[in-house]
Order: sequence, then C-alpha cells, then structure tokens
Amino acid sequence: MPALSLSSMAEDLAYIWRPSRDYLEHKLEDHRLQFALLQLCATLFGCAMWGWDYTTDPEGAKNTVLLHLWYLVLLVNVYNALTRTRASILVPIAVLTGWVSVVVFVMTLDRLHNGFSLGLGGFMFFMLMALAVFPGFSWRVTLGLVVVGTCIPPAMALAGWVQGFEHGLYSALMWPSCVVVIGGATASELKYLQSYRLERLFEYESNHDALTGAHNGTFFKPYLKRAMAEGRLHGAAPSVLAIDIDHLRRINEQYGRAAGDRVILKLTEIGHRVLGRHSDVFARMGGEEFSVLLPATTVKAAFALAERMRLAVEQSETTGPKGESMHFTVSIGVARGMGPGSAREQESDLLARADLALYQAKNSGRNQVCVYADNLSEA
Repeated sequence: MPALSLSSMAEDLAYIWRPSRDYLEHKLEDHRLQFALLQLCATLFGCAMWGWDYTTDPEGAKNTVLLHLWYLVLLVNVYNALTRTRASILVPIAVLTGWVSVVVFVMTLDRLHNGFSLGLGGFMFFMLMALAVFPGFSWRVTLGLVVVGTCIPPAMALAGWVQGFEHGLYSALMWPSCVVVIGGATASELKYLQSYRLERLFEYESNHDALTGAHNGTFFKPYLKRAMAEGRLHGAAPSVLAIDIDHLRRINEQYGRAAGDRVILKLTEIGHRVLGRHSDVFARMGGEEFSVLLPATTVKAAFALAERMRLAVEQSETTGPKGESMHFTVSIGVARGMGPGSAREQESDLLARADLALYQAKNSGRNQVCVYADNLSEA
C-alpha cells in the first residue's frame, strides 16, 4: 500500500509540474476573485506601511514616500483579474510586479535607520502573500515566485545596491520559511488537483451514459439548443436522428438483459464509427432510444448518414450469453430544424418531429429510415 501511495503522489507531482491547459484555466477561474481582492489588500497595505516608516525613522521616511506609491501599480493586477484578462497576460505581469515589489521593499528598508534589523520580519509578509495571492497560478509559477523572491534581497546586497543587509539573520529566517512555504504550496496544489479530478469525474458522469459511455440527454438537449441558435444565426439548421432498437425487449426476454446490453453497446460503437464530424453527437436518451445531432446538416445528408447507420447495424452481429451469434436492426426518424425566422422553435419541437418520423418507420415495418413529412421535399 505505501508503494502505491508513493507512486500515486509521484504521478500527481509530475502532473502539477506539467498540468493540462484545462486544469490551469479552471484553476485560474476559480481563484480570480481571491487574487483580485488580495492584490487590492496588498496595494492598500503597501501604501499604508509608510506610517511604519515614519514611526521608526521620521527623517528617513521622507525618502520612502515614492517607493510606497509603487504599490499602486498592483491595481493593474486587480483590473486584469476582474476583467478576465487571459492568463498569458495576467500571469507574467503578476509575477513581475511581485518580484519588483520585493525590490521596492528592500530599497525602502535601505533608506531607513536600522531598516534591515527592524524590518526583517516584513520579508515574511511577501513569502506568505505568495502562498495566499497566487494559488490560481501553476505550481511552477508559485515555486518560481517564492525561490526567486527569496534570492532577490541577498542578491541586491551582494551587488552593492543596498547597505547594512543582515545576511546571517536573513538566511536563518527566510530559507527555512521558504521550504515551509513550498511545502504548503505543494500540499495546497495536490489538494486542488484532487478536487479538480472529482469535479471533472462528476461532470463526466452527469453528461454520459453509465453503460455505453455515450453522451446522455442531460448533455444532448443543451447542445441541441445551442446548435439550433447557431443555425438560426447562420442560416444552416441542424438535423436530428431519433433511433430505436427494434424488439430489444424480445431480445432481453429471450437471451437475458446482458445480451440486450451487448446490443446497446454494439449500436453505440457503430453510431460513433459512422459519425464523421467532431461536432456530431451520438447520445443514449434512455433504454433502447438514441438520438444523433448533426449541426448545420441538410435533410438529404442526414438521411444518407442514417441509412449508412441502419445498414451497418443490419450487417453487424454480436454474441449471446452462450456465444451464439445475434443480429438486430434499428428504426430511424429524421427531422431538420426550421432555420432562419424560426425563433419560436424549441429543441423539444425538433425532437418531437424526429420521434414522429421514427414512429412512422416502426409502423411501416421497422429496420428503415423515415423523414418527417414536412422535410420530405428537402430529402
């Protein structure tokens, strides 16, 4: 068990080091408001800390006023977060302003009497802010912020840009703190990864059929609504296929429900194979009923695809509980949306017309494709 846990943790660490784009976008959107509020707090705090300068060194504080006004630049991050600026712009600006803020803080302490002795604890503020402000960014970005931010003050001192820097005290306080903050950021990232995966799993299960893995009605109907709206906008209405497995109940009674499930799985396999576009959707609506959405598709093209699917099913076979060969057929109804000028048409209306065409196919002997009467002229 411990080996499995270590292996799982190693996989998670590898993932957060090189996460998917969806994960990063999801993470940023979840934390935009938190980032904006904390950046606003950092702006106010950075400006207000001039009062601390004046309390500790009234004379030196005269030279730090402009430095404290720098923190007003952080309002750019607040604006970018609230206006949903894309990550490729928001993240680099936020990282850069974070590092420059550390530089400004070091320059502020350098202008105060005993600034580095009295203000050493202020570096902890930047450390903790990195942990609190940037959870919406990638783990690598957070690590870079913390490690580079910790290196900036001693680097400035070594370069001779500031005087009186307490290297010993700084190292004794900040590097252990850096390790703790990195550990905290890692734990937080792994926790978020767990919640992200659970959310994605729930989303998948709510939009997919448990038996077949095909989309379900929960996914299909909103997607159809969008396709109809786009069809009205662009003058290219979608078509819908209503599919029903012929005599599935008889198959269940004769061979058992497991055999019926094999039939359903076989139809799903054929349905996905026949569909030719990424935008097409094959969905199980329940029991033996399936639907297909074909965006911006003419009745003629929809009928041809339905006929290919019907023929593929007719020529297919699956196995019964004892290994015997089983054949089955489907009936299919075809209907198309009304297109431009049909703003009052609902997705339920289109599905109902496809169902009427399906009933016609079943009443005409099954194992055939029928087009809704009003669409016959387009076939």
